[in-house]
Amino acid sequence: MASSLGVSSSTGLFLVATLALLTLSSASYFQVGAKDGWTSSKNVNYTRWADGVHLQVGDVLRFVYDNKKENVLRLSHRHYRTCNLTDPANIWTSGNDSVRLQRAGHFFFISSPDGQCQGKARVNVEVYRNDEAGGHALSLDPTPAGSI
Repeated sequence: MASSLGVSSSTGLFLVATLALLTLSSASYFQVGAKDGWTSSKNVNYTRWADGVHLQVGDVLRFVYDNKKENVLRLSHRHYRTCNLTDPANIWTSGNDSVRLQRAGHFFFISSPDGQCQGKARVNVEVYRNDEAGGHALSLDPTPAGSI
């Protein structure tokens, strides 16, 4: 059956599916902390790690950690600065969490399974719009992701 635009339903569905695949394939996946993962027990410099990646809208952060010792909280900038853990925007606890970055801006993460802030894994990442300079290589990875 043809639509009023002269495009069949199957052609329209194909175009939508193709666009969805192109959007997904433009995302890159970044393991936070690289080979060390997300941990408070090692001396990992997450600021240096974050400075070495160029994150864009649609990219995915992967937090890989021992969920008996760590978790991941996303905090507001104010709560991150003051170590206020009482009202996190998100909490992840699986030990292998993927978070799709849906908008440009800064995002603040910390590990605090015991409710303490000092000496814990923490990172501030900046996400750029897709049209800003400094893009990265494409990475195809089918891992599903939560979104922020």
